[in-house]
Amino acid sequence: MTGIIQSEYNVYRRLHGLPIRSVFKADNTEVDQIYYVSYWKPWCSIMPAGVDLDFFDNSVNEGPHAAIIILQRALGVDADGHIGIITRGALTEQTQGSDHTIGLLEKLKAARAAYYRGLRIFRYFGKDWIGRDDRISRVAEQMAS
Repeated sequence: MTGIIQSEYNVYRRLHGLPIRSVFKADNTEVDQIYYVSYWKPWCSIMPAGVDLDFFDNSVNEGPHAAIIILQRALGVDADGHIGIITRGALTEQTQGSDHTIGLLEKLKAARAAYYRGLRIFRYFGKDWIGRDDRISRVAEQMAS
């Protein structure tokens, strides 16, 4: 449901003293709060415009760890799944100016497509995933310009 799985929703509900219920009943406020805390707040605020949206969408769709791996592959650094000084340094270096940021967004799109193609279920969902990525990439590039 909107990238939020039942176990994540259960933890959210418990943390807020609420009874467990189906993630299908999550309201927009709950979804927004989970998105902000779990997917936006950790890293998107340090990223330039456009890259932040792309990374956020990757985090929601593939999970935060996979989003970091995809980012690191696009940056050309060791894909260890941890955003540390090396990843942050490469991100800063590769987003100096809108042309460089758009170049990184193109690399992110390619890294994300490669990630999708590596999944066994790509043949079932790949067309939709690639379509989603195309839409997000267009908006991200507009933001970066």
